[in-house]
Amino acid sequence: MLHQDTIEIYVRHCPSERLLAWATSALGQMLLVRQEGCLTIYRCQVRGSDIPVMTTHGVADGTFTSIFFGSPRTPWRNDVDCARQAARELQCEVRCDPVAVRPLAGPGEFLRIVDGREEFVNWDQELEG
Repeated sequence: MLHQDTIEIYVRHCPSERLLAWATSALGQMLLVRQEGCLTIYRCQVRGSDIPVMTTHGVADGTFTSIFFGSPRTPWRNDVDCARQAARELQCEVRCDPVAVRPLAGPGEFLRIVDGREEFVNWDQELEG
């Protein structure tokens, strides 16, 4: 089964230590490469491939952290699979690009996962309102 080239999810109100522990449990040891302000870059080895992992704190309304995996060699096929696992294991709200389950998603539309429930939201409209 094909995997997306990159995966990115947005986690709300999740302490950095918990997010990093979750990523480490999924991918293996995360080595710090660089930290610049809100951006932290890590790398890890998965199935013989070097994978860059980046976190950015204070995304959107300031309550989200973005976590980006720069490789198709992650354990997840797509953003949605990753977001579902993160929401379940971290017990936090998680958002992601819904294209894997809703190919014709509109601009600003995201899949929101919280407490086991999934819904499509327009993040742009939320931020404006």
